[in-house]
Amino acid sequence: MKELNITGGIDAIANKNLINADSIIKGVQRGTSLLSLNYDEITQISISSVNVEKSILLVVDTGESSGNASGSDCFFTLNSTYIEVENTNHKIFGHPTISWQVIEFY
Repeated sequence: MKELNITGGIDAIANKNLINADSIIKGVQRGTSLLSLNYDEITQISISSVNVEKSILLVVDTGESSGNASGSDCFFTLNSTYIEVENTNHKIFGHPTISWQVIEFY
C-alpha cells in the first residue's frame, strides 16, 4: 500500500487564503490523539459539529505507539460531533498516536 504524505496540506490551503468568504471550505479542525486500542473497543474523539455529508476526515498514523498497534490498524468513522475509532483486529493492542483533520465544505 502506498503511503501518502499530507504534511503541510491544510497549512498550505490556509496560507493561500482559500478559507475566506469566497471559499469552498467552510472550516478545518485538526488535532493529535493518543488512542487506547483493545480488541472491539471504540474510542471517540470530540470535534465541533460538522455536516458529515459535506466533510472529509484525514488521518495520519504518527508511528508512535506502545504495544503493537498503529493507527492504520483502525476503522475510522466521522460523525457530526466526534470521530469514532474502532480496533477490529484481535491481535492488535496498544496506544498509537494519530493526527487527524476534518475539512468541512459549503
